[in-house]
Amino acid sequence: MKRLLVVLIFLSLFIGSCKNTPSTQKQDSETSYTIEVFIAENFLNQGKWDSYFKNLEVNLHRFENSLLMAAALQEANPRPDLVIGLDNTSCGNLEIDSLFYNPQFDFPLQKGLQLDPSGCLIPYGFNYLAVIYKENQHFPTSFGELQNPDWYRNIIMPNAQTTTVGRGILWWSIALFNHGGYRHFWRSVADNIKITTTSLEQAYDMFLSGESKLILAYDTLPFYHNQLVGRRELGMTIPAEGSYKIIKFAAISKDCAYKKQAEQILKQILSLEFQQNTIPQMFMHPARSDVNYEIDEKYIELPPKDVTMKLPLKIINYNQNIYLSRWQEIIEQ
Repeated sequence: MKRLLVVLIFLSLFIGSCKNTPSTQKQDSETSYTIEVFIAENFLNQGKWDSYFKNLEVNLHRFENSLLMAAALQEANPRPDLVIGLDNTSCGNLEIDSLFYNPQFDFPLQKGLQLDPSGCLIPYGFNYLAVIYKENQHFPTSFGELQNPDWYRNIIMPNAQTTTVGRGILWWSIALFNHGGYRHFWRSVADNIKITTTSLEQAYDMFLSGESKLILAYDTLPFYHNQLVGRRELGMTIPAEGSYKIIKFAAISKDCAYKKQAEQILKQILSLEFQQNTIPQMFMHPARSDVNYEIDEKYIELPPKDVTMKLPLKIINYNQNIYLSRWQEIIEQ
């Protein structure tokens, strides 16, 4: 009888411990986590990141530009939980709805930013592309004028093969002139391009040193430069045919184990405070439509027409290697 009683007590303790195990494991998973974040190098320095997200355990993997990040996503180890800094020049070849999920956010966004039908790519900021010139200098007001001999060897642009801005400029021409017309444009303007650079920074430095009269870049570049030097030295114009936006996206991986924490980061980035204060400090336009932020109209003007939506991501995905190789052939002739 005593032996039976001992066996029954042992079994009850064993069963009780088994019942408690899942809840204990669940509690551990909720209190112990590290989010793997792929992030563009120019998105918040470490100090600002820590000030916004100091209560979250995060491993940051920084990438020089979004093209490198998109390439790394294909075979990443460790796999990212959250990606910040993709854009519409780099993510066309990603299988978006198989890599990421839609967190069903309900933030008021500006029109023309949601290029992804699945809703997995969350826009948080953008820039228009523009022609940058030095103050008190004649400048072209259209793509037709960019082809004039006046600008022979006087245009610098980042390379479309290696940079976000360069690729955006190529996509811009395709959105304006369609699949056949863009090649005619580049043949007409090729003699005016002095050099294609490996980075926007290199193009900017060469432009400032007087190696060209024009640079193709972000619309906010003059605003950044003029603030830096304390006077107005650079201006910008958007050609009459219209502009193209480079839109910055964040996305949460479909297999993210800590979606709650990843969503917490995204909600902070899309918060009114972050959009109104931090996004303009990174010289981007905020994605939210209810943000009041001041832009000096002398430095930045709104484009007469926006052609970004004319080139869907699926078209870029299908044709981008052809677009890039044909552009390279024309520029190198």
